[in-house]
Amino acid sequence: MQLLDFNDIALPDRSVAYEIPATVAISRMDIAGARIGGYVLGARHETRKYVVNGLYLRDINDSMSADRLIDKLRATMGAQGVLRQKMRDGSIRRCNAWLTAMSPTHDNQGAATRAQPVAIEFESDGFWHEETAQNRVLANATEAFCANAGNVACVEHFRIEITSAIVAPLTITNTRNNYALTYDAAKVAGVVLVIDCGAGTVLSGGTNVYGNASRSDTQMELMRLEAGWNRLAFNQAVTGVVSYRYAWI
Repeated sequence: MQLLDFNDIALPDRSVAYEIPATVAISRMDIAGARIGGYVLGARHETRKYVVNGLYLRDINDSMSADRLIDKLRATMGAQGVLRQKMRDGSIRRCNAWLTAMSPTHDNQGAATRAQPVAIEFESDGFWHEETAQNRVLANATEAFCANAGNVACVEHFRIEITSAIVAPLTITNTRNNYALTYDAAKVAGVVLVIDCGAGTVLSGGTNVYGNASRSDTQMELMRLEAGWNRLAFNQAVTGVVSYRYAWI
């Protein structure tokens, strides 16, 4: 594994030491229920911390090249961005993270050579996801088989879009975990119904129709894909697309 970049700003790639922990993080979505509102008072909240220790090499004809990269990273501190890592097989994974610490080191070696030592720290309360989304096209379909090749449930990057007409009620069930969502409103063809499980929103033609969706009181998310195979069953034929990303802890 190698941490590559943050918000498309390259991270050090020379003599690098990484810490990519596999600790449990309780996300805001998990403790706040579909990310509605903020933190729950008294709820336990943990984050993963990722650390990069390495060297930026200054361009031989540009003594400020490393400094400019460091300045770009510093400008992103405190704001959420995309942290990317490269796996041994060449695949790319990404997670939403915050840059929390940036510590360039000034010493005699760094001043006398092209090497600029730096330590960078990130925090994240989300899982790693694949770089490119999976899309399952629905064409007058009553089911969709969705494989999640990761090792944790996919929620954050999971969307269901339906463009065909709907005869109320529409019920979507994941037969793998018995999660079920019912949308109790009719819809004409062409108007797009978007169920965004990560954002916890339901939109029809861009309008908030969350009140028309219902689920069990014990079901926190609108819908989720477990690790492995999942089968989404629709109680009527629909056209649209299911989009998601594999997820890993």
